[in-house]
Amino acid sequence: KLAARKPAIVLKGGVTDAGARAVASHSGAMAGRGEVWPAVFRKAGAIQADNLEEMVDLVLGFLHLGNITGNRLCIVTPSGGAAVMYSDACFRAGFQLPTLREESRANIKNALPPGTNVKNPVDVAQGYFRHEVMQQVLSLVAADQNIDFILFHLPMDVFISTVEHAPWIEEKFFGYLLCGKNHAKPFMVVLPYTVA
Repeated sequence: KLAARKPAIVLKGGVTDAGARAVASHSGAMAGRGEVWPAVFRKAGAIQADNLEEMVDLVLGFLHLGNITGNRLCIVTPSGGAAVMYSDACFRAGFQLPTLREESRANIKNALPPGTNVKNPVDVAQGYFRHEVMQQVLSLVAADQNIDFILFHLPMDVFISTVEHAPWIEEKFFGYLLCGKNHAKPFMVVLPYTVA
């Protein structure tokens, strides 16, 4: 009943054989077969989190992202490798990555340095560090009728190291975020930090 009205996020332990044995030894409770639970949650319309960190991420996502009216996602990233990994992850999660409309692709291609991918994901490469270019790219993606929401990759390691040498870049990065906020379509920012 809850999942029909609002997002229901479930963190269930004991969904593997090892976890089920731990549940039985810990509380004496019947854990049930692990493969049954994902089917139960799916049928109920609930979202299953695999761990506590993912559950927190899901809660924050639903709290701040707003309503998504479709599953057509566009990834905007300065990294070709990240574009591939995000594409795989989003596809596994059930999202579509449609090609941007021809007009959008042409306009984005004109704005970005030569050789960048403008289909979807949009690999902005060196255009990432040009504030006016990124504002234009994000606006063009947001206006595309093939896209329901945007995933923007903001690598924190690059951001931090760049700010150390050029403090003014911080204002530009926050400008990207504000640009996304100013559009009607949901705008999600991924903040990976890869430097140990």
